[in-house]
Amino acid sequence: MFSLRVFFCFLAVSVHVASGMYDPDEVLDLPGMSFKPNYRQWSGYLKASSGKFLHY
Repeated sequence: MFSLRVFFCFLAVSVHVASGMYDPDEVLDLPGMSFKPNYRQWSGYLKASSGKFLHY
């Protein structure tokens, strides 16, 4: 019983760590950019109010 509990705890931690690696708003390449930048950048929208969004 204890080993089953440890297994599920390990599984839950593994899923949590793996889900943190997915970042849908990260910009990986831009049109016309022929080099890979040495920094990370993101782009997306934040909901400000009903029908209003802020771009970042």
